[in-house]
Amino acid sequence: MNVLSCEHVRKEVRRLVASNGVAHYVRQCLDCGHNCGAVPKLMALKGARPMGFDENLRLDWQRKCREHFAEQQAAKAAGQGSEWWERYDAVMASPEWRDRRRLVMLRSGGICEGCGRRQAVHVHHLSYANLGNEFLWELRAVCEACHARIHPHRFGQRPPSGADDAGAAEAG
Repeated sequence: MNVLSCEHVRKEVRRLVASNGVAHYVRQCLDCGHNCGAVPKLMALKGARPMGFDENLRLDWQRKCREHFAEQQAAKAAGQGSEWWERYDAVMASPEWRDRRRLVMLRSGGICEGCGRRQAVHVHHLSYANLGNEFLWELRAVCEACHARIHPHRFGQRPPSGADDAGAAEAG
């Protein structure tokens, strides 16, 4: 289950209205609600007018993904999936990871890429598809509060003290 990309086949052009009121045309997956990329307006408006972007479909998929990842964490706690976690722990202890982490922190200037306000203390994986050989764009420098919002199960279902929702990153 990949939150960040969509490998489903069923996609449809939809009209997505940004917070500033500007309409964009995108391909939306009909299975997971993922925004699969922009479509030029002239192409989008050929034929029938596209339906509105289905935000509920996207939110439902995100909820399912969060549940899936919570189950994975529970499995880790129960000792299941230990081979993957052994590999993960080995990667996190490697000099290559330390260098990649340093580059991510350098890119962010030490500032959280979630809220843009607090000091970054963690590097968050957007995907584990390339674990051990991550592209830098798969990694984000985040503060403890934003990381707690992404992984609430690691923080006992509540952000650490001093966390506020005003500028923290949304889990994707």
